[in-house]
Amino acid sequence: MNVIFRFRKALNIKKSRGKIQQFNTKNLQKSRIHKNQQANIMEQSSSSSYSENALYFIQVEEGAKQPFKAYAESAGWDLYSLSSCNEVIPARQSALINTGLKIEVPKGYYGRVAPTSGNAVKGISVDAGVIDRGYKGLLKVLLVNRTDKDITIGGGVKIAQIIIERIFEGSAFFQKLDGNQEIDNQQADKIRGENGFGSSGTFAQQNQQ
Repeated sequence: MNVIFRFRKALNIKKSRGKIQQFNTKNLQKSRIHKNQQANIMEQSSSSSYSENALYFIQVEEGAKQPFKAYAESAGWDLYSLSSCNEVIPARQSALINTGLKIEVPKGYYGRVAPTSGNAVKGISVDAGVIDRGYKGLLKVLLVNRTDKDITIGGGVKIAQIIIERIFEGSAFFQKLDGNQEIDNQQADKIRGENGFGSSGTFAQQNQQ
């Protein structure tokens, strides 16, 4: 699976248009990757060709940092806050942290946003971590402060990791107590677009039905 970091032409990126740097996962060394290297990520302009079988990270805001894979065999790509971020998460509360990126997940996969071990030991966890392939909005991370003190999230710091996992795309059946089966795929026909947190309903909404 190719991984591509795409930058928009509107951003002031000091690279020639269309230039691509390729890094093959199979050829990466198992040792620690130097911070200045691009871990199995290709860089391209927004005018380059598109493949539905590739993973795209798209920079849409100034100060957005390219995701980074620390080891060749790491499961996920590290996600970072915007360089301008200075968000205070009060004790025992949560906050949405913007990465300044959009993501396009390959066909047959979804993205799972997970906490990093470094943040976990500091009492910072991640909630609401499923990124469907149809989601086209900004990639934001819901960080939870589980400590009794306020925590400040600075600019360009590691906030989470995203892991790309396969999904089941077969038919789903609902079997009633009388033995009859019904197939309900109507929800799958809806276009998600930029609808994010709570777009498929909340616990409170379900209880009201």
